[in-house]
Amino acid sequence: METLIKTFGVSSKEIYMRNVIKEEIEDIKIHNNINIEVVEDTIGNLIIKLGKGSEKIMICTHMDNAGVMTVMIENNGFIRVSPIGKLKPESLVRSFVKFENGTIGRIDASKANPSRDDLFIDVGISNKEVASKRIKEGDLGEVTGQGFISHNRIVAPNLHSKLACYALLKVIRRFKNIQSLNKEFYFVFTSQMESGFRGARAAASEIKPSIAIALDSIEAGDYIGGSYTLKLEMGPAVCIYDKSLIIHDDIKKLIQDTADNLNINLQYIIGDNKNEGGLIHKEVGGIKTGVIQIPCRYMYTSGEMMSFKDINGTIDLIYGIIKKL
Repeated sequence: METLIKTFGVSSKEIYMRNVIKEEIEDIKIHNNINIEVVEDTIGNLIIKLGKGSEKIMICTHMDNAGVMTVMIENNGFIRVSPIGKLKPESLVRSFVKFENGTIGRIDASKANPSRDDLFIDVGISNKEVASKRIKEGDLGEVTGQGFISHNRIVAPNLHSKLACYALLKVIRRFKNIQSLNKEFYFVFTSQMESGFRGARAAASEIKPSIAIALDSIEAGDYIGGSYTLKLEMGPAVCIYDKSLIIHDDIKKLIQDTADNLNINLQYIIGDNKNEGGLIHKEVGGIKTGVIQIPCRYMYTSGEMMSFKDINGTIDLIYGIIKKL
């Protein structure tokens, strides 16, 4: 978990996350003594295949996180940046950003209520010539900060994408005897979700599954001033309806029946977000699709907070769904 959280993973630069996940899969293959097929596709998805059969099931989560891209270096050494993904300018101000090469700077804005164009990073260099030796236009950075664990909760930047990957790896690790599988299960760690859900769409088009489950995180609002109804430690959330997807009835029943059998409390989402399932379900003539999301407080800030109870409940739920299939 710690390695995943600390690994650089801005959208389009998933190579570092892929390498960490590959190492984990190799460890699972050795310790569980099972055959796992690992494929990296052209767009950067990492596809893990288990089992053999005529029916294909796809379970995916994105491995990229939001970040910033350098757009210009000022003569005084300040670095103009633009957010990649769902980062909000006002939540970035006074955070620290770590670039791919390890350079760290403080992000600020030229206005009190900043737009994307008002953001800049101070890396402690006072002229363009010197700054340009460290940072180039197009270089990517991500929010960085101190993480900690307290009372069954974990706090860190970029947590919501990293712990979804952790959960899916934990599901894969539970497989001890894949000879009993009569279906093909594709666990996909997708690329470029923050840039427009590109990886998930490409994977669904290539795999052509009959059923797809997308795993992600969702904003929890159980804090002072919070406007969302979801809460930490109340279980994984199921997306019933949003701007991109209405859950298929068969998948809704499958998730609910599994949760009931395992005594897992579910929360439900009816909102105006978008998710990977929204693109997946429209591929290859239509795919039965559902989305399971882990609640996360303070998303897209340097201090995202998640509950181990919700994470473990999500792991149990997804593994239970697989067993029912």
